[in-house]
Amino acid sequence: MIETIGAEFIDSIKEAHTATHVIAKDDKTKLRRTPKLLICICKVSKILSMEWLEQSAKEQRILDTDDFLLLDDREAEERYGFSMKETIRNGILARRKRGGVLGGR
Repeated sequence: MIETIGAEFIDSIKEAHTATHVIAKDDKTKLRRTPKLLICICKVSKILSMEWLEQSAKEQRILDTDDFLLLDDREAEERYGFSMKETIRNGILARRKRGGVLGGR
């Protein structure tokens, strides 16, 4: 499915910083706070449901991500004590102002 849209799966935590899109939840797996996810959140704001990949593959092109952002997992937000909407917004602002969540370092 990933190959259909010309993308590649990043399996290694050492390569997580190169991600442009993150599939963080599917019908079977709930959002989990993993090292790869935390690295990716520092670099990208496209934290998505599996539906984005499925629909992109179906249309054989990379779809806009706005309708597929993972903003509705209240259970994970309560469990981990965060807001995905705020996290994404803060990441976008930090990348604009400082070049990255960690100040471009």
